[in-house]
Amino acid sequence: MPGISREEGLLSIQVITGARGKEEIMLRRFFLAIGVCLVLGVAARAQDFPKAEVFGGYSYGNFGPSVSGAGRTNVNGWNTSLGVNLNRWFGLVSDFSGHYGSFNAPINFLPNLCVPAGCASGTISESDKYHNFLFGPQFSLRAKKATPFVHALFGGSRLNRSGTENIIFPPLTTPSASSFSTSTTNFAFAGGGGVDYKLTEKLAWRVQADYLEIGIPNRTLNNVRVSTGIVFHF
Repeated sequence: MPGISREEGLLSIQVITGARGKEEIMLRRFFLAIGVCLVLGVAARAQDFPKAEVFGGYSYGNFGPSVSGAGRTNVNGWNTSLGVNLNRWFGLVSDFSGHYGSFNAPINFLPNLCVPAGCASGTISESDKYHNFLFGPQFSLRAKKATPFVHALFGGSRLNRSGTENIIFPPLTTPSASSFSTSTTNFAFAGGGGVDYKLTEKLAWRVQADYLEIGIPNRTLNNVRVSTGIVFHF
């Protein structure tokens, strides 16, 4: 090349080659950094929230009267659920619970069964078993230690009633006793929420409260359900 010595040409080629080599090294490092960030991001996202949650524990309920004339009943039982989380804040929950209680109440005769010797009277001794199966969305606000949540669950409730009716028909003074046992499946709805307190990466403790509505024949039960127990994260 005219005007450029052999040594200057070789030096120019080395400079160009060195510059290209540095560019290649920088590009390799750039793409390597992106790859590492993607891998770490996917891993962090995978650990960001549990894919599934299994809950089980004790449940207390205060249930409305299943017969006319009775008062509210305190019931005890269990509550379990399976939640599948689609992202950090939204999931679907299948909820199952059982509550058991008994009560005594007067029998209301409408119209009154009366004769000259007096009116009929009676009492009922009843045991109730409620088995609820519900499904619906759950919304969570995840934090480092505590995760509050709310849900709306729909489904059914199986009510098993059994007991004894004792009725006195004047002028008799000895009660006439008769046993009964019935079962019905009814619509149920639960709305409420709670909070999960993180114990470890795989365990949490849950406390939740729900308004539980059960539509049995001829009446609607407005119930309160409070549950607590362990949550397993998967």
